[in-house]
Parts: sequence; C-alpha cells; structure tokens
Amino acid sequence: DIDFGTYPFVTSSNTVTAGVCTGLGVAPQRIGKVIGISKAYCTRVGSGP
Repeated sequence: DIDFGTYPFVTSSNTVTAGVCTGLGVAPQRIGKVIGISKAYCTRVGSGP
C-alpha cells in the first residue's frame, strides 16, 4: 500500500477494506462482515533496499 509501505517498494493497490470496495465497485454499505488478515513479517515489491 502506498500509504503504509516503504516507497518505492510498495504495491499500487490499497490493502484496506475501502480498497476492496473501490476495486470491486461495491458500496461500503453493502459490506456485511469484514474478516481481518495480517502477516507476521514485512514484504516488499521488488528487491528492496
């Protein structure tokens, strides 16, 4: 995510719930339940510093 990562080694997609709504074209009010998923370690797009 460009807001939470180490630029320029980030994905261009939003990785929060609102990003799913934007990507699918679904209104946030239509989302009934959100289940969170997280990783225990940081990763980067590309080789990184």
